[in-house]
Order: sequence, then C-alpha cells, then structure tokens
Amino acid sequence: MINKYFYLVLLIFLITHVIPNEYIDNIINGKLLEIETINFDKYNINDNQSTFINGLLEVDGKKAKDNFIKYFNSKDNLYDATAAMKIAEYYYSKGSYLQSSDWFKKIPLNYSNSKHLDAAIDYYLNSLIIVGKKDTANYY
Repeated sequence: MINKYFYLVLLIFLITHVIPNEYIDNIINGKLLEIETINFDKYNINDNQSTFINGLLEVDGKKAKDNFIKYFNSKDNLYDATAAMKIAEYYYSKGSYLQSSDWFKKIPLNYSNSKHLDAAIDYYLNSLIIVGKKDTANYY
C-alpha cells in the first residue's frame, strides 16, 4: 500500500517539477502569439520559471541577461542550458568575448544533450579565437 502512495507522489512531483513546461517551450520556440495574459497557475509555472519567461520577453538586453542569470542561479534547472546560451549570446553581442566563452563552455560541459550544443561549441571556439587564444581553440 505504501509503495502505491510513494509512486503516486513521485509521479505528481515529476509532472509538476521536472517535466519541461509546454508553455515555456512554446515561448522559447516562438510558437506563442499572445503574451499579454499569462496565467502562471494554469500552466504550473513557478517563480523561477516566471523569471526565465521575463528574460525571454524582455526587450532590454541587460535586463533580460539579469533575469537569465537569476534563473540560472536558482534551484530550478529545467532551462539552464537555454539560460546559459542566452547569457553567452548577450556577452558575445556586446563584444565581451571572454565572458561569452565562459558561458558557452558551460553547455558542452554540463548540458551535453542540449539542443544548443553545436552552436555553443562553435561560438565558444570563435570567442577563443577572437580574444587571441587560438592555441586553446585548436586544442579543442
């Protein structure tokens, strides 16, 4: 009897906390057309995920980056690879190639199954070359 309850509680936890939220995935993939009214309760979005969404929706790059860093440092890790990629892209676009390389490097090291893996590696190596670390880039 206890086993049934344990598995039921585990299943509920996984559904509400571990499985990626379809609503957030739709925002990431540009499939969401209306963003004015977001019902966080309906889509099971926690505070950390709302910070991530605010980063995706923010027009000001610095504010968006700050939201992604806040999310990345939170306990919620479902979208850490995407957050790291967005932070790295921000620094790359600002010409801070050394900082961007630090963030791009996190993806192959920590999120090897990420859809961002190939782009992160390419940008990481480009960043190293731009800052004069061609030997390091050749090593990888």
